[in-house]
Amino acid sequence: MAEFADMMQGARVLVDRLTDVKPGEQVLVLIDGGRSFRIAEVVAEAARERDGVPVIALMDILPVPNTEPPPTVAAAMQQANVIFGFLSKSVFHTKARLAASQRGARMISATGIVEETLVDGLIKADFFGIKPVVDDLAEHITAGRQIRITSPGGTDLTASIQGRRANREIWSREPGQASAAPGIEVNVPPLEGTAEGTVVVDASIATIGLIHLPIRMTVEGGRVTGFEGGEQAEQLSRLIASVNDPRAYAIAEIGIGLNPEGRITGSIFEDESAFGTAHVALGNNTAHGGTNPAPIHLDMVFLKPTIEVDGQVLVAPGTPALPSTRPSSNG
Repeated sequence: MAEFADMMQGARVLVDRLTDVKPGEQVLVLIDGGRSFRIAEVVAEAARERDGVPVIALMDILPVPNTEPPPTVAAAMQQANVIFGFLSKSVFHTKARLAASQRGARMISATGIVEETLVDGLIKADFFGIKPVVDDLAEHITAGRQIRITSPGGTDLTASIQGRRANREIWSREPGQASAAPGIEVNVPPLEGTAEGTVVVDASIATIGLIHLPIRMTVEGGRVTGFEGGEQAEQLSRLIASVNDPRAYAIAEIGIGLNPEGRITGSIFEDESAFGTAHVALGNNTAHGGTNPAPIHLDMVFLKPTIEVDGQVLVAPGTPALPSTRPSSNG
């Protein structure tokens, strides 16, 4: 169990640097029974230090990622200026979150957060120092027409991204921003129906955890048509099938982890943000700028990606380290 005072330092990063809570703002802290309630308490206390007005909402664990929250919680989200989602299963891709963002709420969705997240790892990154790297990569992807992602594990996936804007997830300081901070990533929703190839997941999957035997997925016409890889591949197939919607098989997102303090832990929140990883998501991509409103969004992480856009390599194993990993004095 982490010391409250140590957690407080990380909570201040969330409240000060990553959401810029202002006096009088309504701060909603979502927590469920699968997460430590002390996380909600310490972030609420950090919000009080900034003269924010925090409210903690304790929820039941959602059945699958991005199930709509209960109506009372959804209503509270519409009234909040800042929302922290410290949940076991994300609400990032829900109608409730999108509606709150459209009203100007700033949100951090720290799915799977543990007490130690506020003490070490992702929270130690130099967010202001890394911002130019995030911006540069996002601009290159936004300007591109086709993306290809490969990995030593066997991933080889191509898709059209023409006309799609890359999303920069590093903080939520401006009205309507939502991110998985303190994770840092750039992601893009490929055009529906265009992804082709193979994805081999060898790190982790949301709700499943660390992968023991790589899972190979065949992608045809923008959707997964087959799973191979043993027990966890079967578990993944059952999970996608459980929502009973063919849109759940669509390639929804291609993401690139950029936080140099990230580690592979089995928590999708940290794994998908770790520098040296990439992830592909299945299902819903409307929150990222796509048009596939599936009832699930499931992230899957693999190691040592090479990312090409229109034939130009933007990310590859051995890419130089990102800027200093200590918090800067800015902000």
